Amino acid sequence: MQGFIVDRTYRIVEKDGKKEALVYCFGRLENGESFLTINRYKPFFYIKEADLAKAKKIASFEDEAVEMRTMDGHPVTKIILVIPKDVPLVRRSFEDNTIACYEADMRFTQRFCMERGIKATMRIEGEHKASQHVSRIYEEPTLAPTDWTPALTTLSFDIETSMDGDALYAISLVMGDRKRSLFLRDANNPEHAGLQGANLELFDDERTLLERFATLVKEWDPDIITGWNCIDFDLADLKRRFERHKLPFRLGRTDWDCTLHIESSFMRDSSANVPGRMVLDGIHLLKSSFIRLDDYKLQTAAEEFLSESKLIVGEDRHEEITRLYNDDPQKLVAYNLKDSELVLAILNKLQLIELTALRSMLTGITMERVRASIASFDSVYIREMNASGYVAPTLKRSDTDERIVGGFVRESKPGIYEYILVLDFKSMYPSVIRTFNIDPLSYLPGKKQKVTSNDIIVAPNGACFRNEEGLLPVIIQRL
Repeated sequence: MQGFIVDRTYRIVEKDGKKEALVYCFGRLENGESFLTINRYKPFFYIKEADLAKAKKIASFEDEAVEMRTMDGHPVTKIILVIPKDVPLVRRSFEDNTIACYEADMRFTQRFCMERGIKATMRIEGEHKASQHVSRIYEEPTLAPTDWTPALTTLSFDIETSMDGDALYAISLVMGDRKRSLFLRDANNPEHAGLQGANLELFDDERTLLERFATLVKEWDPDIITGWNCIDFDLADLKRRFERHKLPFRLGRTDWDCTLHIESSFMRDSSANVPGRMVLDGIHLLKSSFIRLDDYKLQTAAEEFLSESKLIVGEDRHEEITRLYNDDPQKLVAYNLKDSELVLAILNKLQLIELTALRSMLTGITMERVRASIASFDSVYIREMNASGYVAPTLKRSDTDERIVGGFVRESKPGIYEYILVLDFKSMYPSVIRTFNIDPLSYLPGKKQKVTSNDIIVAPNGACFRNEEGLLPVIIQRL
């Protein structure tokens, strides 16, 4: 059975007094069912063979001989540990004793998939059982890479609150043809008595509404949860309300709590961990897909891509939402539902979920991280290195204040000119890399040669590369 990995994580369990790590991969199968695979796995990294005897005096570990070597040709040994948190401890003790470590900075679940050649889709072989949270659970299945395009399900939701954020008014949910509006009515407001609608559910208290929201998410079982600014506002607000009512904040495919990482820095995006599902904010999807707008308000995006509008616009819409809750709740329900519909329509029109899934399948990075260009490059390149018998150096944080030298920027000469020609060659980087076979593994440091020969390619700046197929040019051609 083929499946797409929507979310992956791990848990540490203890059995017979011994700890072990279990890798959990959640996703969607080709038959439309949800799944969870569970596999035991041990973390590892590499050191040079020559350092093995010294390393054994410093820490306890398993070691395994491998046919791998560093980029400068030194044979390496695999260092196998018990649980992921052992890796930074042993690595630090090795490096304090001048033992270089290789690939010791790799994420645990990323390593699990890379070792099996899996990026985002995989073939699952083994027995399975039914579960309360997913259609199938596979314990210790055989996993292998496969090429398959999934059909993922996406739930869009939106909440409405009072201007001060104290009162919750409504929550809307849209997934495919399914639509639902959850409205918290005021028993003392006569306007609320006449509320009706095929997709409308009314509640007399906030706790019951929240419980219903969680139930619907689990029943509809989406792969993706989305909205507009849904992490920093909607999910953050809901998490506070769940905690206030002492309700478990669980919307995933397990009985684990959901967690949020809210960023205060403008340069970083907040993230949400809903076990077994993926939260992809609509704003983040637009930005990471290189779509530029004057601003990233839902109204702006709706006008630009759908030629549609929110039902309430303007700077005073927050006051209008409270007025509608009191005087025209039917319109507030429609407004709330429309916002969820607009988000889903924008993502569908631009095929942003499909694009994000494709980027995950190309790079092996989970969908919420495909916008991380360095992590994506590392994932693709290190896979090729390992397949060629090489290991990558561990990233080291530099303490130097020296800045990396960038491209040449010519100082402008102020004045009035009749003819201006602007040339931007940035899109030529891939072809330049392929032309000169620019690649870390083919690079010849210290080589001094003036012109290209049968064995060596000389770049315009004098850098020399072996005239044999490099990894980076091959990757670029494939992509």
